[in-house]
Amino acid sequence: MAADPAGKEEPGPRQLEVDCLRRVPVMRRLLLPLNVMLLLAVSACTSTSANQPQSETAQTASAEEVGGPALPEDLIGYWQLIEWPRPAMNMVNPWPSPYQYFAFYEDGTYFSLFSSLEVDITLEGMDESKDILGDRNPSYRWIDLDASDDVVFIRITNPEIPGYDEIWGVSIFYEDYLETIKKGDIVMSYHNKTLNRAVYYRLLRRLQ
Repeated sequence: MAADPAGKEEPGPRQLEVDCLRRVPVMRRLLLPLNVMLLLAVSACTSTSANQPQSETAQTASAEEVGGPALPEDLIGYWQLIEWPRPAMNMVNPWPSPYQYFAFYEDGTYFSLFSSLEVDITLEGMDESKDILGDRNPSYRWIDLDASDDVVFIRITNPEIPGYDEIWGVSIFYEDYLETIKKGDIVMSYHNKTLNRAVYYRLLRRLQ
């Protein structure tokens, strides 16, 4: 798409509890931009009963070294969309289809499939669709973006759509986190160029 789906910034999340924030470590090598990790960690913290607070040690263990910027070899492969654990963090949802599948190939080719109904997807079927499209496939490449030192970015373009330009931060989880996220999951954060920030998060799990 030629333009970002979000034209203006919506109000931020409600004020977080100060005592809970004090238990969230500030990391240099973050899984996501700092504000995202804080929101995830504090959300888990504030959901704990006031009569049964998590210990400082337990909270630190759940947030430190959870993940970091993805490497090219981390992204290559086949993926399916997993429900993002904090939907309220998405300022927009340009791709609302519940069933989404993706493939990132070593040659820079990108394939995606969106459906409102469950699809009997296979890796071979995705490869066949890629081969049929040939030079019409979208492509991706890694880029430098001065938005953050802790996130790496890719740019997705489509030769069939003039001006098509998507920029995504790409991060990987090193460990299981919260109830939903598993080791090896990828988070793609859609970067709004006007706001210079992420406005939508896509959680992906590898297809085998």
